[in-house]
Amino acid sequence: MIAALKYWVLNVSGHGWHMIVVIAMRYFVSLFFLLATPLSGAELTGKWIFSTNILGNRETVECTLRQDEKRISGSCKGEQFPEASAEGSINEENIRFSFPYVFAGQTYSCTYTGKLAGENEMNGSIVVTGIDGITGEFRGKKQPA
Repeated sequence: MIAALKYWVLNVSGHGWHMIVVIAMRYFVSLFFLLATPLSGAELTGKWIFSTNILGNRETVECTLRQDEKRISGSCKGEQFPEASAEGSINEENIRFSFPYVFAGQTYSCTYTGKLAGENEMNGSIVVTGIDGITGEFRGKKQPA
């Protein structure tokens, strides 16, 4: 490809090395902007299924999330708790959102903090506030529309 371009520039176009430099610069500038596009271009809006593990207790949590620029809103519900409002944010590939969790008559806050792993997955940790030292992990997959 490069040899054919070099042949064309030198023998056909008559512009010589100047044209090769201009074409190469355009190529590298385009490549830079393509690679510099942040992963946060992924659209979070949709239904997500999270597999969670908190102190060995596994649960499936379903969240319907909406992304408005860097803001996340929506709702989450689990096998052991009713639907609750979720709020959070996204900064590049870093995601953080929280929702209230009612268990045994007590209300706690679950905060999911993680990173996007491609456009349809995220992984990270869970912190339950209101109970000292309760942490866990999650894996989430966006469901097809």
